[in-house]
Amino acid sequence: MNVSNNKSDRRFLWPNIFAHVATVLLFILLFLLVFSGSKQLRIRLVVPGKHEIELISPGRYTIFYEYQSSIGGKAYSTGQDAPNLQYTLRSKETGDEIELFLKEGILKPKYFRVKRAGVGLFGFKIEEAGMYEFSASYPEEQKGPNIVLVFRRSFSVKGVAKVFVWLAVFFGLAAIIRLCSKRKRVPRQFEKDMELKHSIKQYGPPRADFWGVTRFSWVKGNREKTALFIVVFFSVWGLISFVTGRGNPILLLILGGGLAALFYIINLLVGLGIEKIRKRLPANALIQSDCLIVHGILQAPGIVYISDDHLILTLLVGNQITIPLSQISAITEYRWYNGLPYFGRTRFFKLSVSGKWRLGFGVANAEQWKAILFD
Repeated sequence: MNVSNNKSDRRFLWPNIFAHVATVLLFILLFLLVFSGSKQLRIRLVVPGKHEIELISPGRYTIFYEYQSSIGGKAYSTGQDAPNLQYTLRSKETGDEIELFLKEGILKPKYFRVKRAGVGLFGFKIEEAGMYEFSASYPEEQKGPNIVLVFRRSFSVKGVAKVFVWLAVFFGLAAIIRLCSKRKRVPRQFEKDMELKHSIKQYGPPRADFWGVTRFSWVKGNREKTALFIVVFFSVWGLISFVTGRGNPILLLILGGGLAALFYIINLLVGLGIEKIRKRLPANALIQSDCLIVHGILQAPGIVYISDDHLILTLLVGNQITIPLSQISAITEYRWYNGLPYFGRTRFFKLSVSGKWRLGFGVANAEQWKAILFD
């Protein structure tokens, strides 16, 4: 019988911290290696006027009208509607004019960054890299302000492929590091032939699956994983925004970090409240689990346990509900209840008790509860 030991768990604290820090450093390193050259594809010009520009690779480009900008210490704020200029792009080597097509519709690219904001005006495609002549002028007898234009490589399938290759390499390295550190971890899962009455004293809760982590996010370990998922989600979103030039990647990273921090703090407070309840549990409790309790219109986190032939539901907010097992006429198992899914190892158990309306609880370790409630 394997019993979790706090001292043995501490032996592997530093290897696991190292694994997570190394993963983050790899994330930053790969980001810099893959996208360090992307700024070379941005050319910023002040027009009207004529300019020679170097386009370093063939492909599709977008010309942005940057109505909030700054060049050489001078700020430009020219309104979101682009002035009526006439634009021409020619190859300096051949003299051929490059066709400029207007960017329109809901897919019109935009971006909003610190002190910069722009909208796509034209797109064009070149077959060869090289020097090009770009000119912009107002029609005769018409005057207008100087504006800023930005040339940038357009969103492409190759850009998306680069993102996914980068993510595959990153998560692959992260998985290798995680597997190396996982070998040293002390197992904390229940044995099939264990006596349930010793479950609280000798064993921690079983490892939650995806649904258990997201549904019971206040549990220690689950809240960290969910907060990390929020950060990764907004980081990937910000990365795609950076590559495609759409949206504000800095704002997305700040938003993701803020939401993850808020989520973590709220669930930490809930978790501390649940731990206070756990400390008051009787020593003779047969089984206990963190749960979501539904009672009437109320749904709240809490703890469910069995003691002295009674099933007790202790809510984080509200009164404790004590039900003699003999008064439960039926128990119905649900995979979806009160608008929430209970897939994987999670389940919701609705209790049929005389005088009680919509009473039940959802747990992450459903198999253990089914062994007691149904067998």
